Amino acid sequence: MIFTGTSRKPYVLTQQFHSVSSGKHVPVKCQCAHEVALLKDTVKSLQARMLLLKQSILVNENLRKQQINQLMSRNLAIKADILKCSSNVNSVTSSTLQTLFNISIQAMSRVTECEDSIGHVEVYLENRNIMSPPSPNHVLDPLPNLTSHSQGLIRTFHSSHHICQGVKGPPL
Repeated sequence: MIFTGTSRKPYVLTQQFHSVSSGKHVPVKCQCAHEVALLKDTVKSLQARMLLLKQSILVNENLRKQQINQLMSRNLAIKADILKCSSNVNSVTSSTLQTLFNISIQAMSRVTECEDSIGHVEVYLENRNIMSPPSPNHVLDPLPNLTSHSQGLIRTFHSSHHICQGVKGPPL
């Protein structure tokens, strides 16, 4: 049973002498029962305070554990969000790199096509003993001694030359 903390009033015992018919003074016996009861009440009060202190410590400890668990849960959620963001960034980066790689492959194949077309035109021009190709800004007049097939090759050369002018540098 928990003591409420109220204590008894202290009882001060004064020693009284009682005179017996013989005329002797005999001291009255000490009543220590009241003092023992007072000490028991004090001990019970201290025990009650100690119990309340232990209970408050236990409640504080449980509250602290709950707060730590909440913080750990929040930290884990933040870590999961960061990992998800990192994964998204990696996938976007990979996708972008793949797109750039595909574009560079296409540009390289187009450059190769242009080089092949230029090589065919150079061979054709060498076979016809024509030394310098016309400038890109010069519009070709149909030559009377060229066949329509030859004129088509020269037009192909000019269109390939204009397309290849936009492609600069090595692929990424």
